[in-house]
Amino acid sequence: MALLKALFLPPVGLLLLVLCGILLRRRWPVLAGGFIAVGLVALFLVSLPAVGTSLLMLHQQYPPLQADRLIADLARPGAPQAIVVLGADFDERAPEYGAPQPTALTFARLRYAAFLQRETALPLLVSAGNEASDSERGGSVMKRSLEEELGASVDFVEQTSTTTAENAVFSAELLQQQGIDRIYLVTHAWHMPRAKAAFERQGLAVTAAPTDFATAPKLLLFEWLPSADGLQSSYFFFHEALGRIAYALGS
Repeated sequence: MALLKALFLPPVGLLLLVLCGILLRRRWPVLAGGFIAVGLVALFLVSLPAVGTSLLMLHQQYPPLQADRLIADLARPGAPQAIVVLGADFDERAPEYGAPQPTALTFARLRYAAFLQRETALPLLVSAGNEASDSERGGSVMKRSLEEELGASVDFVEQTSTTTAENAVFSAELLQQQGIDRIYLVTHAWHMPRAKAAFERQGLAVTAAPTDFATAPKLLLFEWLPSADGLQSSYFFFHEALGRIAYALGS
């Protein structure tokens, strides 16, 4: 699955299209020229920060929670009983710390989960089973970072899952054993639609608690120059789009 994603998502998918054009240029020069042109133009466009952030915003279907309403919302019937935060990826090569660390992507989610717990005092579950190192999984890295750096308290650690769908399955098992079926779900705003749907399939009532929103591009020069950040944003957009299609077909 990881190999297929790498082959189809930018930039590799577009580079393969250009390569096909180069290989076909003698036999079918017109077709080859089309492949090369489409591949290069598309690669340029998805590398623009303005394009990448605009694409990501298409996935952002849930607004941020109102910080000044959190306590009041807990008093209403059917309020969340716990917080679930999803891991993304981890850096096992962090020699300055001497232990694996959450990347910026994961830390953004952890930071908001810690804030949410400070405001609500709800129990917190971390979910990530992908390997952070040869000896440690993502869930334990998230727990350590939350408790040692962010002053949060982690009540449950789920570290069997390797996909968003598995995050939902294994987290739901842990929570339902404790009589918890209503949660705040913390993840990136552009990841929330797929994640929320996966958790709701497991019978949980989910209140979206999105963080790290992509914002509308500004009329600044660097927003319209190709960059690694622009390419990464576009990658996340297409990754989520494919994931949502796959989940819809599998449901």
